Amino acid sequence: MKKIIIMGVICVLLAVLAGCTSEQADTDNLLNDVKPRQVDTDNLLNDVEPVQLAEGVQPDGTEPAAVYDFTMQLLRQSWQEQPEKQKNMLISPVSVLLALTMTANGATGDTLAQMENTFGLPLPQLNAYLQAYVAALPQTEQSHLHVANSIWLKDGVGMTVQPEFLQLNAAYHGAAVYQEPFDAETLTKINDWVKLHTEGMIDSILQQISPAAVSYLINALAFEADWEEPYIDRQVRLDIFTKEGGGQRKVNFMYSTEQVYLQDENTTGFIKYYAGRDYAFVGLLPAVGVRLDDYVAALSGDKLYQLLQNAEEQEVSVAIPRFTGDYELKMRDVLQRMGMVDAFDAELADFSAMATLLDGQNLFISEVLHKTHIEVDEQGTKAAAVTAVEIECGAMPSEENLKIVELNRPFVYLLIDCREQLPLFIGAVRSVE
Repeated sequence: MKKIIIMGVICVLLAVLAGCTSEQADTDNLLNDVKPRQVDTDNLLNDVEPVQLAEGVQPDGTEPAAVYDFTMQLLRQSWQEQPEKQKNMLISPVSVLLALTMTANGATGDTLAQMENTFGLPLPQLNAYLQAYVAALPQTEQSHLHVANSIWLKDGVGMTVQPEFLQLNAAYHGAAVYQEPFDAETLTKINDWVKLHTEGMIDSILQQISPAAVSYLINALAFEADWEEPYIDRQVRLDIFTKEGGGQRKVNFMYSTEQVYLQDENTTGFIKYYAGRDYAFVGLLPAVGVRLDDYVAALSGDKLYQLLQNAEEQEVSVAIPRFTGDYELKMRDVLQRMGMVDAFDAELADFSAMATLLDGQNLFISEVLHKTHIEVDEQGTKAAAVTAVEIECGAMPSEENLKIVELNRPFVYLLIDCREQLPLFIGAVRSVE
């Protein structure tokens, strides 16, 4: 069985940040003394309890569109930041969104307003939607998505954490909170938590604890799934992948016939299901002559949403290259271009709803780091992602009906849940090694 892991957000704060976990590391959970309160969210959620979907959730239908817009803004802006040496890219918009939403629970004023504008939703609505979304994710032996978050606070730094900040993140995101001295033993505990909640696929997230850090926010996602129909030997053979510019390389392709075809003016594509049809792989091939850079730049949230909504039940001959890849990106500039400006400014950032410091210093985000890994083979898909937010102070049909989509040149792909069709991962492949 193949696994996707998102090590979702690590926030190096000068204050507090929040996360979610269903299991406890070997340390005291401060939430033992923090009771979730009832949150007034206009009947979206009532009697909120940690890691438990409350009754009365009434989404107004705007949330998926907002998430699609956020996803494509993040992809486009991240693509611009891509170093020349990076041929491929993979990000997890759900991981980044979960992390930033939890961080936003400690923001106020213009800082919060800019974050909400970047999300495309008011924070109370986004909190409620993400809680409902995560709680409704299918969990089976053949495919599941595990979500966990935790807050790690440095002991003895004269910091007063706002109870409401902890309560919000406990209520909506099931946050576990740990207070530690941030020494070598704490480093081990944090990395052990990471290994536990990524099911052993990521051994650690920190090489050392920054001397300036007073809090870490960690969000982890672990996805595990097999293909609905794993490939057999005769479906795998060497063929040519053509790079942009004409370079060619022989790689192993996996061939199959799928039943869902995607098409618009610049795209042909397909959906291939994982076991249970709760999750799926989406392959998007730009039209001949359309450069990958131009395709990504023009792929808006609405276009992607409409492409998936207008899927056709049509047999399509598919070829997917067997590929692996690693990717990392600093997202500070990406998020600033998306509208989160004040949060990165040491003087303008307002995270007073998160915590206050005795010496009056201000909290701000210094950097957002994102790392991913993916493997696609005959059995399924395995991937990993880490987002770190650092906060400091100061059977063949007839030929005429056959659709063919072979990902044998640069392409875009998604891993989605089939209920909301939200992108858990979205990536672009320039070449296959």
